[in-house]
Amino acid sequence: SLFELEIRMGTVENGSFLSGVSQPDFDHIHGMLTLGSWTNKPDWYKCMDYFYKTTVYNQDIDMRTTVSDGFKTGDQSQHIIKRHLSKHTFATNTYAIRSSLSQEMTPSTAMIPDVVDHYTYRKKTRKDFKTANWCYSLSQVQYPKCNTTHYEVEVECIDPQKYLAEDY
Repeated sequence: SLFELEIRMGTVENGSFLSGVSQPDFDHIHGMLTLGSWTNKPDWYKCMDYFYKTTVYNQDIDMRTTVSDGFKTGDQSQHIIKRHLSKHTFATNTYAIRSSLSQEMTPSTAMIPDVVDHYTYRKKTRKDFKTANWCYSLSQVQYPKCNTTHYEVEVECIDPQKYLAEDY
């Protein structure tokens, strides 16, 4: 299992954090990031996330399967079980910032059902800008059920355990 430490930009509505920024702000952030020096060659790629419940050892769990043309391995899909450990939202005048720490586990092949009834899915066009231990991700996310597009900005520590072990 891996730990995920991420920060997202969004808004708070009715006490709930909603990930996303306006399209002009998204375009502005994209322009600033393209000026940086990165360890990868940032390119847009497409992926689909499917969210569904499955039963493992008599326990109902939420699982996400992502199918993408942007994975670097031969596999075109990734399966993740995510358990949120801590979340905190910082409100500002314009946007809110949510930091979260989660544990991500890759399920064994036996845990992945052959057929699922997903409760939601989303289409993403995504670009990742990477440094040694940070990934700045921009995603245009479409939720087909409600016919909306969100412009998401996230910063993720690629290996939080390594990051926290380093001396500064």
